[in-house]
Amino acid sequence: MAYAVKLTLLLILLVGDAHTLLYGHHYYLPIMTIQTHQTSSPAPNKRGFACTYCGQMTPDDVSSLSISWYHNWSMSQNDHAAEFVPHFWCDIWQDGDSDNFVDYIAEVSMLPSDYDGYMLFLNEPDLAAPQCNITPAYGAQLYNWVKATIPNVKLIGVQVSHGDGIRGFKWLREWRNEVLNTSGAYPDMWRYTIHEYNDDPRPQVEALLSLQAEWGIDTPLWVTEFGTCKPDVMRDMVQYYEGHDMIERYAVYAPLLLDCQALIDWNTRELTAVGEGFTN
Repeated sequence: MAYAVKLTLLLILLVGDAHTLLYGHHYYLPIMTIQTHQTSSPAPNKRGFACTYCGQMTPDDVSSLSISWYHNWSMSQNDHAAEFVPHFWCDIWQDGDSDNFVDYIAEVSMLPSDYDGYMLFLNEPDLAAPQCNITPAYGAQLYNWVKATIPNVKLIGVQVSHGDGIRGFKWLREWRNEVLNTSGAYPDMWRYTIHEYNDDPRPQVEALLSLQAEWGIDTPLWVTEFGTCKPDVMRDMVQYYEGHDMIERYAVYAPLLLDCQALIDWNTRELTAVGEGFTN
């Protein structure tokens, strides 16, 4: 079954104890069209991308990267021939000290109550602004609210940073305990995830799998961000993810401007050396 929700919002500043004004990720639109679409059919392959400025992507670009799914840190999909996975990034994303912001609570509230598709949950809440920057206790409140609002949603996360292999896991452990203390049960997550920006992804992957084993969880994981400026490292990482039975999906962090991690040269629309490493 597919669901679609479309709404044009003029975003206004909300004031209330339920919202902590936070920085966010990559972009802001004062008037946003929300279109969240989820199908029950699985992605044809593991390969995905976490795309900044992905409104600039064309279907040909998606095809050249052999992408089957993507996320963009928002609830609003782009017009691509790939599966979109919405992202409950935090409660609010705010553009610095300006009045520009996105209210993710309001956007989730507009989904049908029987929505049963995927949703990424929180983005690096263990890091300071401009990331989500919330406590495990508040993260548990957000989890409980999401599950009460759309109880059948398949939550993917929490997208903790894993930058040092310690901070993110510490937040994750505390968050799980907070959910248990406030709801009477550990969180019902469809998949757990990592972000990976080290050249060797094995330690992070194995560490999360060890945590899952400790918790009695044997489901595969998602890598919802990874990246490198080194073509050979990119190729090795993709081969590792493709060959690992416990990695169900992975998404390369794909800046679309002039950046060493960019996958496409926007002057020629050809793959960069890193893009070649991603696809080969």
